[in-house]
Amino acid sequence: MNQPLKPELFSFDVQPYAQSVHVKKAAKIMTTGEKVEQLYYLVSGQAKIVMFHENGKRSVVDFLQSGSFIGEIELLQNTCPTKDVIAMRDCQLIALPLAILRDQLLNDPLFLRALCLQLSHKALKRAEENAENGSSSFRSRLARFILTMSENGIYQVAHTDAADYLHVSYRHFLYVFHDFLEQGLLQKEGKSYYLASPEQISQWAHPQ
Repeated sequence: MNQPLKPELFSFDVQPYAQSVHVKKAAKIMTTGEKVEQLYYLVSGQAKIVMFHENGKRSVVDFLQSGSFIGEIELLQNTCPTKDVIAMRDCQLIALPLAILRDQLLNDPLFLRALCLQLSHKALKRAEENAENGSSSFRSRLARFILTMSENGIYQVAHTDAADYLHVSYRHFLYVFHDFLEQGLLQKEGKSYYLASPEQISQWAHPQ
């Protein structure tokens, strides 16, 4: 493995069991209903969590970035996933086999603390986003989203996914997003967008 897991995440040495996994863009990391055999740690790249409804529609419920565990809920609850986890760009992950490590992980105080911190951060982030939906302009919300989802100054989230996650119509999303382009805040590079003026985007994200 080229990049080991942070030792402070565990009370025991997981390196002998860890495997490096590369997942290409648009491929599934986890699939609804399939038994979770491995706990993943996202080293680089981005992934989205997608829920499929009975009426055939789908919802993007969250995004995962480097430093996130994947499969931790299924580990804690010993259940199959109820959502798909899909790579948004090429992802590099570290996989830990649960058949060997399940009991050790569930009894490791450092690992459980790391999970609690990650889960509490997710819950707080979602609560803040829900509160902002009714009190912030969509322009501000979009600016914050772009800053959060950018890596190395590059934003690559599909418009449909972003509009779904931010709970706005696709048409309204495009209207505001194109305004960012016209103002020179973003510059299109192939299928990605370069943050040409991150300072100004930050001003929109956190208006005085």
